[in-house]
Order: sequence, then structure tokens, then C-alpha cells
Amino acid sequence: VDNDGTPDTTAPTVTIDQAAGQGDPTSSSPILFTVVFSEPVVGFTTGDVTLSGTLDVDVVQLGGSDYLPAVGDVFTVLTSTGSLSGTFANAGALVASSHGYEVSWSIQTTPNAVTIEATSVVGFGLAADFDMDGDVDDDDLQLWSDNLGLRSTRAHCLGDADDNDFVDGNDLLIWQRQRGMTAAAFALQHAAPEPTSGALALLLLTGLLQARNATRRVPSLGAGSSRGPAIGQGKQ
Repeated sequence: VDNDGTPDTTAPTVTIDQAAGQGDPTSSSPILFTVVFSEPVVGFTTGDVTLSGTLDVDVVQLGGSDYLPAVGDVFTVLTSTGSLSGTFANAGALVASSHGYEVSWSIQTTPNAVTIEATSVVGFGLAADFDMDGDVDDDDLQLWSDNLGLRSTRAHCLGDADDNDFVDGNDLLIWQRQRGMTAAAFALQHAAPEPTSGALALLLLTGLLQARNATRRVPSLGAGSSRGPAIGQGKQ
């Protein structure tokens, strides 16, 4: 209420910034943010978090080779000292990486944490994996055979391993070289580091996390930003 007795109906704004001294990107946790309100607020419970919006996940390189997530890898995105409620709208959706493969992430929420688990990894560097199931086998050969001679700008999944918009004999040679390979094996051949190495890649997320207020909700992490480091713990 203002001094003249009229109700203050304008909600405060909040700014969320990378905390002073916080590296970005970083392979260390916790990852710290500074939350500043435009005016004093009451009823704000430190540590309580409400999730909403979407979660976008990507993998970036911190030196060395790219890190390829393996099925079963689990990362803690956020922890809360208070209550945690809500969810992300795209929980369980297939999120495309920018590194030529796709990882399906399962988003799990517990009373005090959000984790993501890799449930499938397909297409990493396997040009002859035409059906994108994570390996090169006779099913891929059948696709090549069925479409031999096809010219199309969308022919890769039909047998065009070299992406020259033409399914031909060179694509068969690539299939022969990669026959029996899996996405994980291909990654190992290209010296992808383990998650515990110094070149650990980060998961970047774009999401809207809201801190709970007694009468209103305000963003508390990543509002208006397209990037934010998110491996390990997040703190308010």
C-alpha cells in the first residue's frame, strides 16, 4: 500500500543474473544466480520453486572431443532447499542435439530436485544408419536397396549416406564400412571423453523456473535468457 492509502496493484519485477564470479560455461557445481526484486516483497519463501515452461537441452564442448551421452546417464539440473512443484511442458520429449545425433531425455522431479536421464541416443555420426535406430544393420541395407537410384533432397533416411541427394553405389560402400557399428562405438572411436573427465560437457537449458511468492509468482532462473549452465545444482 502506498503512503496515500491507495492499493499498489503493480507487480514487482525481478532480475536474475549470473552471480559474480560464476563461470559460464562451467563443469563445477553449484551454479549460482543472483535474484533482485525491484521493490521489497513479503511472503517470499526462499528455496521454494515452481517449474513451468519448457526445458531445452544441448551438449557443449569444454575442450577435447565432444561428449556423447550414454543411455542411463543422469544429470541433476536443479536442487531446492524448499518445496519444488510443477513440471516442464516437454518432459520426455525428444530433444535434438546440435552435434548430429539425438538424445531422448526423461525429466524426473522429486520433492527437492530435478534430474534428466538419457533414455535413447541415436544417429551420432553414423551416416549409414538410415532408420536412425542407433546402429548400422541389414535394415539400413534394405532401405538403400529399395531406393537405389532415387534423387531427392530428403534422401538421407532412404539410403543417401553421403548426402549428395542421390542414392547410389557410394552409399553402399559407406554402409559396408559402418556395418555392425553402434552410436556408442562410433563415439568411442572418436575419443569422446567420459562424463567425469576434465572436458565434461555441460547441459544448457532454457526454461522458466518460478520462485513462489505468497500472492504472486516471479521468475527465479533463466527468465528471458536463451542459455544457462545447468549441470549439477542450481541455487537461488
